[in-house]
Amino acid sequence: MATRQGEVVAIVFADHTDTILRVISPSWLVAGWQVACEIARDEGLDVSRFGWGWLHSGVAALPYRADSALDHFGFSSDEMLGWSDERLARCTARLAAQPGPCLRVGGSYRGEHHDVAPSDGAFGMRLVELSMTDACDEWLGPAFYETQSSDVPLPHIARALSLALAARDAAAVESALSLAERHYSREGFQIGLAALRRFVQPGTRGLDDPSLQTLVPARWR
Repeated sequence: MATRQGEVVAIVFADHTDTILRVISPSWLVAGWQVACEIARDEGLDVSRFGWGWLHSGVAALPYRADSALDHFGFSSDEMLGWSDERLARCTARLAAQPGPCLRVGGSYRGEHHDVAPSDGAFGMRLVELSMTDACDEWLGPAFYETQSSDVPLPHIARALSLALAARDAAAVESALSLAERHYSREGFQIGLAALRRFVQPGTRGLDDPSLQTLVPARWR
């Protein structure tokens, strides 16, 4: 597998984190590619040159920001490098009008392109878990949810878990995890647990408080 680092332009996922975790699976990622593929063909792009792409979230230029932990991850192609702002905006508008996973166009002068076909949903899932676990301090951090969009599914489980951790409320943590187990997809719940386990580790990416580990029920540690 070849990986290229540097400037990347990609069609990225832009659903809210809680929406993503309720539905994510290899087939959901591939469904996103099918939407992106249709638009890419209409734009005259060679879809065989697309792979899985990642934008550095700290420096990414994204026309749409939600409380999304995946708004820097999606499908990249070197043919999109150098696109004009007008073309990027047109493609984003066309993606926004499509049913299915919420997709937008973003770019970054720092990123990675993996030369693996976007139809390989299992590979995409591995990248998603790595990305969301590594960024656990972002989407499990309470500042991430200071504003809450009205189109987020209720209950907003990821936000509830984040606020419960910040409040050091063990009962609320257990309640949020129970909701997540019930409402998230199997893969979404696994991602949530992997991110949570890293978040509560002292000195890693979370609130750096050893007591956080005691808030997580034993069966989910």
